[in-house]
Amino acid sequence: MARRKTPTRVSDTSLHSSKSPVSHAHSGSGALSHTLAPLCATDLPELWLLHSDPRVFELDTIGPLETVDQMQRVLGIWMRSHERDGYGYSAIREKATGAFLGVAGLSAMPLGDRWVANTYIRLTPEAWGTGTATSALDQSLRAVASLDNAPREAAFITADQNLPARRLAERLGFTLSTESDPTESGAHVVYLLDLHDLS
Repeated sequence: MARRKTPTRVSDTSLHSSKSPVSHAHSGSGALSHTLAPLCATDLPELWLLHSDPRVFELDTIGPLETVDQMQRVLGIWMRSHERDGYGYSAIREKATGAFLGVAGLSAMPLGDRWVANTYIRLTPEAWGTGTATSALDQSLRAVASLDNAPREAAFITADQNLPARRLAERLGFTLSTESDPTESGAHVVYLLDLHDLS
């Protein structure tokens, strides 16, 4: 079996469109509707259901994970990255019910000759088209931008043909660059955002 890459970049999923939870609002809702909290070991079952669902990999260049052990290894990498860098990925949950909506955040990644904060989001189908992607990533970007040790830039990497994800990047203020994707082969585009513009 071929070795799978660790999911580290923006999902190519259709986007139609002790913890300290941070509240967020669905786009245009005018009300706080979901929270973000750093990933922890108890998130594994929901993360596995999400990352093994073929629907959320419809536009991705890799397929869903095949075993819960793969997800457990990836979760360990994500949690260690968050502990090391002071920022990382968070579980998105509906505020009223605690229902799991997906995962979003940024992680340190080399790009060219410097390090950037690489953007990642993957949502359950139930959360598509609700504004969750935009608000969760906006809050994640602003949280990283406020850190003293934050990289200067954030990256948003997605498949060239994934127009919904590209529109999401543009809504968040990212600009298309000529950089090459360091994590994948194939037709991907790299968007960049100066985090100093958010602070």
